[in-house]
Amino acid sequence: MKTFNIKHIIACVFLFISVSSSAQKKMSLNECINMALEFNKNLKSAGYLKQEALANIKSAKTAYLPSFSGTGSYYYRTNGINIKTEGGFLPIADSKESAINGNFSGVSNVWYPGINMKVEDAAFLSVNLKQAVYAGGKIRYSNKIANRAYSIRDKAYSLKVSDVIEQTEKAYWNLIAMKENVVLAERYKKMLTELEDNINASYELGLVQKSEKLKVSVKKNEASLALLRARNAYKLYSMQLNQTIGQDLNTEIVAIDSLNSNILFPETSGAIQQAIDNRAELKILDDQLKISKYKKKITDADFSPQLGVGASYSYSKIDKIDNSDPKVMLTASLSIPIFNWFDRQHKAKAEKYKVLVAENDLDNTKDLIVLETQQAIVRLEEGYSSVKIALNNKEEARESLEESIASYKLGLNTLTDLLNAQTAWQDAHSKLIEALANYEMYNTAYRKAIGENINN
Repeated sequence: MKTFNIKHIIACVFLFISVSSSAQKKMSLNECINMALEFNKNLKSAGYLKQEALANIKSAKTAYLPSFSGTGSYYYRTNGINIKTEGGFLPIADSKESAINGNFSGVSNVWYPGINMKVEDAAFLSVNLKQAVYAGGKIRYSNKIANRAYSIRDKAYSLKVSDVIEQTEKAYWNLIAMKENVVLAERYKKMLTELEDNINASYELGLVQKSEKLKVSVKKNEASLALLRARNAYKLYSMQLNQTIGQDLNTEIVAIDSLNSNILFPETSGAIQQAIDNRAELKILDDQLKISKYKKKITDADFSPQLGVGASYSYSKIDKIDNSDPKVMLTASLSIPIFNWFDRQHKAKAEKYKVLVAENDLDNTKDLIVLETQQAIVRLEEGYSSVKIALNNKEEARESLEESIASYKLGLNTLTDLLNAQTAWQDAHSKLIEALANYEMYNTAYRKAIGENINN
């Protein structure tokens, strides 16, 4: 069998310690939130949609400006096009009108030689300018819609931020609570181990029965199983937080924040109104309502007179033919709807119902937010009361355990009484940890419900 040199053993121990330390990462709640906000893919998509809406605002503004377009073409044919007309004496007419109508009275003595040539290429160029003068307010309302659409995307992004923060805080506080539970389970097991050692010594001396020894052993085994479950749960919560913030799942997070028993209950008297004023969902629905109204006005504009002006410049060049002079043309157009089989009324009625739907959604969501805020207040009140009760229970369980230990040493109570006191002590501490963690999460949910920035 090979033997290890003591130096090799020490080196392996230090290597193990350094590897374990490198896998650990101390993190505060704010650091976790910042990482989650940077990593979250849904938040990135919301940011892209926000940028898209901003680009649409810039696009809508261009409708106020004139538009320019140009057309150019060039034709070339290898064999060319033969243009040939016969010569002859030009006809005469009695009047201009007769000539226009093709009524000729005879033939003049002016000879027209005809055309006989080959054309190989031709070029044409045209530049146009158009400017809308009046469109029934369509351009103005289209710009308003683009601005409201950006407002919706901006608030939707804020909602995503709040969701990510809430999710991260929940994972973080669950991890801290489970870490406290692991420490508590270790203390409880150590307490039972010390009691087991004392009972075993007494049993060896014949001072206690075997049944008493077995009682402690059973409790210790239960504590060992509870400790194993707490450690496994801690690892799973650590993996969940790592997934939320975009880290490797096996990174061991050392949470530097802790549960604080000195909690303060916030002022909730104006919470309902604060939620109505601040909630992004209501602002989004209000923007959607305004967009519906703008669309109704755009529908009216589609059936209003449309006035526009324009200008064009054209030039052509044909091979072997005198080039035409550049031409400039100014135009003005006015379109007035006359009769459309009541299409305007039908479309206006459809848009009116869309406005009514938006108003109804806004009112309904407002009621739901009031209910949600009230529920958040109730949960926060219950969480606050649970912490206070748990603190009292913890203190009473501590006093009860101390009294049970003293009484057991004096032979005034049984081992069962002592074990029950230890169990009650462990249960009181566990419920306090749970109450404190729940209160942190209830407080986050309350602040989100009233539309407060929960990252403050």
